[in-house]
Amino acid sequence: MRFSFYALAVLAFAVVAGAQAASSDLNERGSSPTDPPSLNERDVATGGVALGFSGDPTTTGKPTDKTPSLTISDAASTPLPTQLHYYHGPILWKPVRLYYILYGNHWNKSQEELIVYFSNCISNTTWWNLVKLPDFHDHLAGSGGLVVKKVVYCSGSCARPRITRPSIASVVISQLQAGQLPVDRNGIYIVLTSPDVIATDSCHNPKGSCGFHDHTSYKSTPIVYGWIANWHGTGCTIGCLTRNRVYSPNNDVGIDGLINVLAHEFAEAVTNPYYNAWEGAPNANWENGDFCAWK
Repeated sequence: MRFSFYALAVLAFAVVAGAQAASSDLNERGSSPTDPPSLNERDVATGGVALGFSGDPTTTGKPTDKTPSLTISDAASTPLPTQLHYYHGPILWKPVRLYYILYGNHWNKSQEELIVYFSNCISNTTWWNLVKLPDFHDHLAGSGGLVVKKVVYCSGSCARPRITRPSIASVVISQLQAGQLPVDRNGIYIVLTSPDVIATDSCHNPKGSCGFHDHTSYKSTPIVYGWIANWHGTGCTIGCLTRNRVYSPNNDVGIDGLINVLAHEFAEAVTNPYYNAWEGAPNANWENGDFCAWK
């Protein structure tokens, strides 16, 4: 099944209008497996991440008068920051390579094609221009675009029927250890779970996650990764498909809902890969996608 440009436009609009969990906490702020990696100037030159003004990508703190900020004019009714601030950390600005791990036993080729097509197209849309936030070197987040490099399946004995947020990093690391995926400091590794896999810490939790991005390291290489579920048919009550139950551009409610959240996580991962770059408050509190969720 080909993902139409009309459907792409519909989904891009849906992301701006509200690309995340209706009743759910986005929950980007869980404990990271490791601290943000330390990068030196050579790493930056070859790895596609930009050092912040402080010269130390692990630095997080209050913005200074030299820190760029972005005012959010349409804040939610609940108390939250009204500006995105740059907290001196790395952004992803060179071409970002995407590596997908399709986890579970209920995947088909049409679903894979939809995900890959959308992922290769989204950074060529006008919507993606909203993502291009600068660092102090005038690099723009996401300006190098996104491209899918590899898709692998983890099914059968590879996949467990229950999964939790802390276990997602282990899924990624196991694929790196097995040589199924390359170690890429300018990549994003995305675990997508099919409906036969239940995210136990989100399924019936109104404060759970529809998806998230996070970071870890492998053999001293910083790794950015994420997770999103196909919730259709899981029986979960988290509410991640609320906006897609009436209309689905590609006649696949679960995958269209997944793609909606996927765009949200792309936007946040390139602007705040290590939880210390563009955000409303430190440690991934209110990232760019969060201000627009379900608007």
